[in-house]
Amino acid sequence: MKVLYICPRYHTNQIPVVRGWQERGDEVAFLVRARGPIEDYSELEPVMAEYAPSALFLVRVWCMLHPHDPAAPDLILKVGYPKKKKIADFLRSFRPELVILRERSIYSIVCYRLIRRILPEARVLLYNQSPLRVVADNTRTDAPHRLMDRLLPLPRITPVRGTGSFTERDSYFVPFVAIPQCAPDERAYCEDGRVRILSIGRFEERKNHLLLLDVFAKLRAACPAVVLTIVGECKDSFQKEYLARVEKRIEELKLSEAVTVRLNLDRNAMDVVYRQTDLYVLPSTGEPAAVSILEAMSYSIPAVSSDGNGTADYIEPGVSGDIFHDRDADDLYRALEAIVRDKETIIRLGAGARRAIEEKYTFPRYYEALMSVVTGR
Repeated sequence: MKVLYICPRYHTNQIPVVRGWQERGDEVAFLVRARGPIEDYSELEPVMAEYAPSALFLVRVWCMLHPHDPAAPDLILKVGYPKKKKIADFLRSFRPELVILRERSIYSIVCYRLIRRILPEARVLLYNQSPLRVVADNTRTDAPHRLMDRLLPLPRITPVRGTGSFTERDSYFVPFVAIPQCAPDERAYCEDGRVRILSIGRFEERKNHLLLLDVFAKLRAACPAVVLTIVGECKDSFQKEYLARVEKRIEELKLSEAVTVRLNLDRNAMDVVYRQTDLYVLPSTGEPAAVSILEAMSYSIPAVSSDGNGTADYIEPGVSGDIFHDRDADDLYRALEAIVRDKETIIRLGAGARRAIEEKYTFPRYYEALMSVVTGR
């Protein structure tokens, strides 16, 4: 089968899916609009299909009018449109049988119209990270969303189960994929008597680094053996300003010897970091669907996540980690302290995390769920 993903970027966390298709003998391609600074193309080289210059110009003007809004550049994700010829030429040459479009956007609408005209027999699915189950009163039924739904394929897949009682029509859960890495007996825990905590997230407000540092200071007072590594993306002026606030908080809390900050690490560097980690924590608010908790679990690392993360329920409390109430410092402290006080608890939860990856979040699980949508079974 020929499979095409059309999305803004090719993220390194998509490598497990790419490898899964390739190991099955299928052909997979990614059509993307931009390249990230630390993406890994060793498994696949994405095909560039940039936004049209006129769309980029409009967003530049928007950013000039909103110079203090760090989200201003993200407008391109909603209103940006492609050069149609580049996409049409690729569709004619690659001729995919299955196409997965990322997000409801003008770019996706243009691509979907081209696919229907050039390859009417191709199966097309929409992928986004909105919850499968939502509260009915919060469903988006205004005119713009109804129009979007009419212009895009109805079958929608998402890696987020959600917690509501209402399921959007023609929506299906397809899990994230992680490649099992080192098993519990293939790695060392708490080397030199230290409990090594890791947190990953670009430097922006909603990642709650400052909250984590405040909780970590209290945790270190009770458990002096804990140390913390914060890894994050830091590129633009807004992220640099927030990073400065994080570093200032570290100094204020006198944590310079216990906290390490590392920036813009590539895949190989992250492999080393994960192997030197005993506990992973994701304190983010409004996180649509973090893959990092699965990556950590694949290294037999217990994971702790806020319930503001769409994939928090990939963690089973007491089995593979814990979940705390969003922005609740006391509850985050409770979750961390219960794990770091006992090395055997870390090992037991690490084994449970690895087992969850092997049983629930491998490519065969992804493929089975995806094919049930494609075939309608």
